Amino acid sequence: MSERTCSRCGATTVEGYLLDRQRASQSGEQHWVEDEPRRTWYGGMKTRGRRHGAVVARRCPKCGHLDLWVPKAEA
Repeated sequence: MSERTCSRCGATTVEGYLLDRQRASQSGEQHWVEDEPRRTWYGGMKTRGRRHGAVVARRCPKCGHLDLWVPKAEA
């Protein structure tokens, strides 16, 4: 990935990711889902028919600011 600068202070940021701890034995990456959160009858989250995409994260080593974005949202 190309070099990016912090949106707060302008320093070069460090690429990383947000880990989603679903259960003790499972983990996955964070995803953005369009619209308000709605639960299914069994407690999950409804995502069908909504645009979604993986969250990209970069942290600034100078000020600690975290920049997040979704480069490509798909239906």
